[in-house]
Amino acid sequence: MKRKRKAEAPLPSTSSVHSGANLVREDSRHHPRVRVSLPVTLVSGLDEIKGEIVDLSLTGAFMVIPELPDHIRPFKLIIDLPDGHVLILTAELVRFDLRPTGDGSSHVYGVAVRFINVSDEDCFTLVGALR
Repeated sequence: MKRKRKAEAPLPSTSSVHSGANLVREDSRHHPRVRVSLPVTLVSGLDEIKGEIVDLSLTGAFMVIPELPDHIRPFKLIIDLPDGHVLILTAELVRFDLRPTGDGSSHVYGVAVRFINVSDEDCFTLVGALR
């Protein structure tokens, strides 16, 4: 006796879809992102890492830094805004990748972070930075 296969229903929308050996991520962001160039200092314990934020939203940022922070615990980001204000936010590492430098002889890290417990005042300041 041969069984009939049930018709395959499309998969519900997910944040990632496995396609062969590649992982394809859908854009599931809730806040618009803005390209920026903002100096940032990442403080993790006693370590300070200077870098640049290249992409910013109300809930997170993407930055380029020369070394990785301790990714187990949240860390502080000290962001120098164009208007002269300094914004200090707590963040956690979401993902990172390795990027070659312009001359190809070394590398930097591309690091995505999620902001944690952003106050209303800091959120207001971020909105101003995104304009």
